[in-house]
Amino acid sequence: MSGPDEALTAKEALEAYTLGAARAAGIDAVCGSLEAGKRADLLVLSADPLAVAANEIAHVRVEETWLKGVRQRNAP
Repeated sequence: MSGPDEALTAKEALEAYTLGAARAAGIDAVCGSLEAGKRADLLVLSADPLAVAANEIAHVRVEETWLKGVRQRNAP
């Protein structure tokens, strides 16, 4: 059983789901962070998950999704 002292911060969780996941898959040279020369895969969120209270993160919505620099149609 884990306790609160073992929880990730919002910043650590965000990196784990982005650059960390790309590193684990061996594709961090082309995606996982916003850098020149990498694929433009990104989300536009309704709020900054690093700026909201921890109990509000679940309420942050995806406003836009971009894959390879092309805006995708989001489901309502």
